[in-house]
Amino acid sequence: MKASLGRIVLVTGKPVEANGTATVPAIVTRVWSDDLVNVTAFRDIAGEPQRLTSIKIHQDEDSARAWVAEDPNRSVAAYWPPRV
Repeated sequence: MKASLGRIVLVTGKPVEANGTATVPAIVTRVWSDDLVNVTAFRDIAGEPQRLTSIKIHQDEDSARAWVAEDPNRSVAAYWPPRV
């Protein structure tokens, strides 16, 4: 898939944890490249949406979680929602 303004992605990682889940929906708000974007994440808690910058998009959840886990300086990644 290709990143474009307004697309929905799922964001995973510690900064977006909410109500027992570490994955939340987000809207792409800026495209830097095919796999690097800014997003606004919508957590399932009270408060403002969370803006995240320079987030790497992966093709699936497993690769996004593996990418975050391999480097302690990485705290969040995005991936395309699965088709249902």
